[in-house]
Amino acid sequence: MRPLFLLALVPSLLPAQVSDERGAQIFRTSCAVGYCHGSAGHPGRAPALAGRKLDPAHVLKVTSDGLPGTGMPGWKGRFSPAELEAVVAYVNKISGSATPAGAVPAATTTAAAAMPAAAARGKQLFFDAVRGYRCGTCHAVEGSGTPAGPNLAALPAGYDFSFRRGSAGSVRRASLAGGDSFPALVVEEIDSFLKLYDLTTPPPVLRTVPSGSVRWAAESQWRHAKAVQNYSDEELQTIAGYLRWLSTR
Repeated sequence: MRPLFLLALVPSLLPAQVSDERGAQIFRTSCAVGYCHGSAGHPGRAPALAGRKLDPAHVLKVTSDGLPGTGMPGWKGRFSPAELEAVVAYVNKISGSATPAGAVPAATTTAAAAMPAAAARGKQLFFDAVRGYRCGTCHAVEGSGTPAGPNLAALPAGYDFSFRRGSAGSVRRASLAGGDSFPALVVEEIDSFLKLYDLTTPPPVLRTVPSGSVRWAAESQWRHAKAVQNYSDEELQTIAGYLRWLSTR
């Protein structure tokens, strides 16, 4: 009887296994190509996905509809419903956010309950997927976003969040020996190489170039006001409230 019992269990496991394999295959051939996401969700031109515990609802929306003003296309209509479901499940899995159907992670429930409504609204605006440039394009807080700019959750008390008056700060104009020129933020220098973020288009691209190949202009034309032009003044104040709440937790 035992062999029959084991065989009876195998079919119930196959759909999940097939879905995982199909999702991984679709991701490799459609998402981890060229200047898009890296293999298995590692950093590429597009942001890293692995280990970021992304909101499953956000993953579904962005995968389906894309991100206007960026290189992220919408796959709804290009993938069949089954293919879309498979790749979304795969991204949730590698990001560490996959949960059983209908389940809500306890940590998410606790965090949502502890966060004031105004701060929650600010967080939603910070990572708003329907905007081309959004705060999360260049800044990372609470484990999400791109850590190109400063950590906005660790600023001193009383910090003046004058988003539209922000200067170029550490952004400089880099010119490479081959003629490529772009606004850049230096991350680190290792041996004779520089790691820097190219801010030409959102999201920032992490590049590694030989130190000797870079010439720096006196100043950059990049301005923070352009990065927040998709927000109203009221929305920026709401975001500031969220960041103040983070800094006092």
